[in-house]
Amino acid sequence: EEAIYAAVERGLFGGMGNRQFAPNASTNRAMLAKMIANLQQQLDGDMIITGNATLNDVAESAWYSDVARWAVELGVMDAENGTFAPDEMITREEMVTTLWKFAGFLGENTSVKGNLSRYKDADLVSVEAQDAMSWAIASGIVGGVSVDELAPQGTATRAQMVQVMIRFMDLLQK
Repeated sequence: EEAIYAAVERGLFGGMGNRQFAPNASTNRAMLAKMIANLQQQLDGDMIITGNATLNDVAESAWYSDVARWAVELGVMDAENGTFAPDEMITREEMVTTLWKFAGFLGENTSVKGNLSRYKDADLVSVEAQDAMSWAIASGIVGGVSVDELAPQGTATRAQMVQVMIRFMDLLQK
């Protein structure tokens, strides 16, 4: 609850309407792009978030149009063959990989490594996400869903995303 209030106060996150936050709802790719853009604007208040990436499944009028194009153009999110898939739910490893790429863009050290082997499901971390997940563990921005389970392929809830974003912001401020 504290992280939700902090994220809303910092301008990283908004509600779902009707004064609802929906902490257990899943986070989709459009929401993730918006959160990254909100964070960028917190870091550089003068920056206007816009991008030129061609995304064949993102309407110009969509609330996430500019942030999706920006995130893809920046290289922190992918759009295979021009498909962004804005409504696709993100996995915990996709959330972490996006933040890892964004940290690299910001010039942060992304080479630190944590011990994934302490999690019984570490073998479920995709090859593409191993460095990112290892960095996230070492940096303290993500932990397991339990003492010995990482759930890298699990869907990231809004509450999890908020907690990770607050930790990420704290990491950037060190």
